Amino acid sequence: LTQGLSRLGAPNENDDITECSVMHGLSMAVEVLCECSEKQHELRTSMMEDASLIKNRGRIICITSVRSDSHIKMLEEYVQDSIVQNNKLAAGSDSLMPITHCEFYLVHTMPLGVESTVTEDKHNVSSVLTTYVNSTKSGRHLANKLLQLAQTHYELTMTTITGIPMK
Repeated sequence: LTQGLSRLGAPNENDDITECSVMHGLSMAVEVLCECSEKQHELRTSMMEDASLIKNRGRIICITSVRSDSHIKMLEEYVQDSIVQNNKLAAGSDSLMPITHCEFYLVHTMPLGVESTVTEDKHNVSSVLTTYVNSTKSGRHLANKLLQLAQTHYELTMTTITGIPMK
C-alpha cells in the first residue's frame, strides 16, 4: 500500500481540486458498497420472497489528514448523506442493494513530531453508520496502524518468536 501511494505522489498544482477531494473518494466508496457482489446477487435471485433478509454491510477506510474534530463531523455527515441518497437509488434497482450498515474508519495521519489535535473516538452516527477515528504518525507508523486494523477486522493474532538460533 505504501509503495502504491508513493507512486501516485502528491496532487499536481494544475489538477482540478475537486478531483483530489476526499469527498469524491468517499462518495465513490459508498456507491461501490451499494453494488451487489456475485454471492449477494445469486442469493437475491434464488430466494425472491426472502430477498429483503440479505444484509449489505461494508467498511470504508479513509486515510487522510483532518484539521479538527469539526472536519471529522463534516466527513461523517457527508458519508451519512451519501448512504441515504444511494440507499434511495438502490431501493428501486435490481442491481444495487441498500447498505444496512457501514463502518467508517477515519485514519488521521500527521507528520513525525506533530501531535494530533483530533479526538480518537468510536460512535454511532446513525443506525446505518458507525465511525471510528484513529490517529497515527506517517511512514512506518501508518503501516503499523493498518496492520492493527487488519488484525481487528479479520480477527487475527500475531505471534513473534525471538531467540531461536537459525542455521
